[in-house]
Amino acid sequence: MRDHPLRFACAIVLALSCGCAGIGPYRPAPGTEADRSANPDSVRRAWLKRGAGADPHNLGILKSAGDTDSFVVMVYGDHRRGLRMQTRSRVYRLMRYHGYTGVKRVAMGILLAPFYVLEAIVPTLDGPRDLVTWFTHRPRGGNEDGVLEAMRVDGPSQLVVSTGDLVQDGRRGKHWADYVKSHRELRSRVPYFAAPGNHERMETEVGRDNWNTAVGAPPQPDRYWQSVDLPDSLARFVFVDANILTNVEGIYPDSVAEALSQEQLAWVDRALRPAFRYRFIVMHHTPVPAGHHTTDWDPPAAARRRDRLLELCRDRGVTAIFTGHEHLYQRVFLRKGNGRGGVWHITTGGGGSPLHGVSKQRRDAVLSIPLIEGLSFDPGTIFWKSTYHYIRLVLPRAAGRSATIAAMEVDGSRSTQMDRFVLETPGTSR
Repeated sequence: MRDHPLRFACAIVLALSCGCAGIGPYRPAPGTEADRSANPDSVRRAWLKRGAGADPHNLGILKSAGDTDSFVVMVYGDHRRGLRMQTRSRVYRLMRYHGYTGVKRVAMGILLAPFYVLEAIVPTLDGPRDLVTWFTHRPRGGNEDGVLEAMRVDGPSQLVVSTGDLVQDGRRGKHWADYVKSHRELRSRVPYFAAPGNHERMETEVGRDNWNTAVGAPPQPDRYWQSVDLPDSLARFVFVDANILTNVEGIYPDSVAEALSQEQLAWVDRALRPAFRYRFIVMHHTPVPAGHHTTDWDPPAAARRRDRLLELCRDRGVTAIFTGHEHLYQRVFLRKGNGRGGVWHITTGGGGSPLHGVSKQRRDAVLSIPLIEGLSFDPGTIFWKSTYHYIRLVLPRAAGRSATIAAMEVDGSRSTQMDRFVLETPGTSR
């Protein structure tokens, strides 16, 4: 933490003012409407039917949606309420990107901290409400409510998928209470499944317990990877716990991270083998960063796991990888070396958290990231935008029709289409 002056300064303020206040379990009130509508077990029974397979990590098959000719899937992520000043503050950007290292960097952080706080309480720059959240632990920055309203108005869907970071701090029960309240209407009418993000704090027992209560316990204890299928072998969504694959800042002991990672990757291999028209990976940490979180996969062990996951996506015919973590929208096609197919990589992290601004230099650097043998970037397919958004994935039931993705930009609570493409190899047509 000492190499990041902002985190270091904030940690001191928080420790002195609040300590660990607010950390604790999420417990919905028994018998209330919120309790019944958010009960994960009842939700699963209502929306899913068990398949004939023996995979304990497969949750089942989504019940057919009447006579609709296509399945519409909403995909979004990073909808946790956060501290807006974390990424919008001018001083934050100076503290985050200056060239000092080590002790000099810490000293610069301490020197700029008063200006950071001052900027937070000047309404014309950011607003005082975010400073208050340091003491209340109820962050309100961003546009989660607007994105949820835009998704509701946009029309019916048969499935909602989140790429993670549902809450600001998964150890805090009241953050989960806020999440359940804000998502009550959505989760009561549409099947909803999520991959765990780093803010869920799944490395802690209280974080896992809160997830189990609010989102649903995994099929196997402490194994937060699972799959959900659409009827008639149309599609399989494979949810991956990227926290153990990256193990950022050593949140798990190395031996634990390696053992769980190998167990999970072996399962991913098995989960991708059955015949489906479309196969999707859903995870939080992005194998192809968009210029903000660029070092998550740098440690050798994490790099090997990333390469193995990309190998599985390449060899098992994965249609697309949906990720979050970067608070923006990005898509790029990873083309196979033989030119026959590839994998779409789509980052959707604009679900409401304070947005990440990324420089053109950092965006261009993405093209220099080494990929595994047999995959390369298709430069003509790269598109970025730092904006609140969600994705509409349309999967036609009829053979011969292509799946499409529309990225919907949200301004306030109104949405407009900012990007649209077909989920097939660019430059080909049926």
